[in-house]
Amino acid sequence: MVAGAAPASCRKRRRDRGVTGGGPVGQRFTHLVEESEAGIRLDRFCAGRHPDWSRTRLARLIRDGRITVGGRPARPSRRLEAGE
Repeated sequence: MVAGAAPASCRKRRRDRGVTGGGPVGQRFTHLVEESEAGIRLDRFCAGRHPDWSRTRLARLIRDGRITVGGRPARPSRRLEAGE
């Protein structure tokens, strides 16, 4: 969720593709899933991109709808596909 990240709103759902989430201080990130990352769980994907945040915290953000996949809410256990 770092290289080439374009901003996206964590409070306003967007229809673009990608994993979108907001940080604790209103930070916004958009990340595309690479081929090598296909099949990984959403919470693990986010933890890999933000190692300073706990997976528990990330799972809460996902459940609260502040981290979305393709602009839609998802579960922490959701398996990601390349290009999302």
